Amino acid sequence: MPRRGATGGEHQITVLPDLLDLLDLEGHTVSLDAMGCQKASARKIHLSNANYLLALKGNQGTLHKRVEEFFSRPSHVKAAQQSGKTITISDCENQGHGRHERRIVMATDALEGIDKLERENWLGLRSIVCVEAHRREVNTGKESVEKRYYITNHEPDAELLQKFIRQHWAIENSCHWILDVTWKEDASRIRKKHAAENVALLRKLALNLLKADTTVKDTVRGKRLQATFCEKILSQFLRIDISK
Repeated sequence: MPRRGATGGEHQITVLPDLLDLLDLEGHTVSLDAMGCQKASARKIHLSNANYLLALKGNQGTLHKRVEEFFSRPSHVKAAQQSGKTITISDCENQGHGRHERRIVMATDALEGIDKLERENWLGLRSIVCVEAHRREVNTGKESVEKRYYITNHEPDAELLQKFIRQHWAIENSCHWILDVTWKEDASRIRKKHAAENVALLRKLALNLLKADTTVKDTVRGKRLQATFCEKILSQFLRIDISK
């Protein structure tokens, strides 16, 4: 349960380093949203012989500003190329969920625009990344452009980083969709104190238990209903012995 007085975001920042300590990260890439973009998390991941890919937003004000300035000025990109810095680009398109999307990923090891002390505080920092997403709604023709920024201790390989970023959002979107369909999460009116984040945590725990079970052949929604009506099946999901 969150400590008294802590918001959901503050609680995530507090517990994330402890969670990373419990995981065997070596050889893996850990992708985190902007809330997880913290120097302590980057340090733990890097020292675990793993790679980090952290979404960069306004909560890291100065760093975000420097990265945004670099990618928004073609003259900066050209100067970096002329100085021998690596700049890679990946461009892909796909269509689904009623929209067409083109994503252009640019990655570079041109970090000179970032203060030296700031670079050193992000242990292992090797590349900055920009994702420019162009979306067009198929039915309405409405178009939009969004830019997102990342930092990573990976080499500036835009194609590889594009793959990791897509995997991250695929997991996020899939999990959210299941929670909404199965537990009607978006319609939840739970608001009081820490109830919303505590119930959200319980939903995710239940989802993981249902997905981990291989004894019952059914959808997540079907498994949930079976557990509701059958104590034996519920005990299987919870991995407890009710015969004792």
